[in-house]
Order: sequence, then structure tokens, then C-alpha cells
Amino acid sequence: MKVDLYTKAVFTVIALCLVYMVAKDISSVPTAHAQQNMVNVNIQRIGGEQIFRDGEINHFDEDKRPYLPVKMR
Repeated sequence: MKVDLYTKAVFTVIALCLVYMVAKDISSVPTAHAQQNMVNVNIQRIGGEQIFRDGEINHFDEDKRPYLPVKMR
């Protein structure tokens, strides 16, 4: 079976359109930029109480194990 020139042209146009659709999505990814300033996200106080002293947790239970003072409601 011989494929005529019209069928080849249609398939070529379809292939080019598919390549274009894929290529435009790849190139449209925006560039990400980081913030200039760093934000301190470390917990310093809970309920007004300082939880760290000299880099160590400031609260201990009766067995001398450190814990964070969190109240359940």
C-alpha cells in the first residue's frame, strides 16, 4: 500500500504541532528565586516561657529528661 503525498503532509503537520505543544510547555517553567533574608523558625518561647538556655532545653521532668512545656486544651 502506497501512502500518498497528502497523507504524509497531514501526518507531518500533526507531528510538528505535537512537538510545538510539548516544547512550549517545557520552556514556560518560571525560574525560582530564593529570599534574600533568612527567617528564624526556631521555637524560642512557649506561653512566654523561654524553653532553651545555653542551647539546651530549660525544662526537665522528675527523671531529668528534657521536655517542651505544652498545655493541652
